[in-house]
Amino acid sequence: MAYRKFTLYPNLTLQEHEKLLQQAKNEIKKLDAGDCFAVQDLFLGYVWKKLTPSDRKTFGRLFSFYVEKSGHKIIEPIGKSAQSHHIYCKK
Repeated sequence: MAYRKFTLYPNLTLQEHEKLLQQAKNEIKKLDAGDCFAVQDLFLGYVWKKLTPSDRKTFGRLFSFYVEKSGHKIIEPIGKSAQSHHIYCKK
């Protein structure tokens, strides 16, 4: 199966979601302990806005899964914002 080149267009492949997850992890490293954020805060506005709502939702699930399985050592989920975005804090 051939994967298409990484683009910020609808229907991202798993590899593209993984690349976004790596970008998010790199941004988290730059945060100070105690900093709280929503997933979209980890990306430049134009990058996040170019993702389709479906891709944003899928990536949000992937990020949540990452936090549950391995990111819990450095990231703690603390709840939801008024807009129903999950909020996380760096430990």
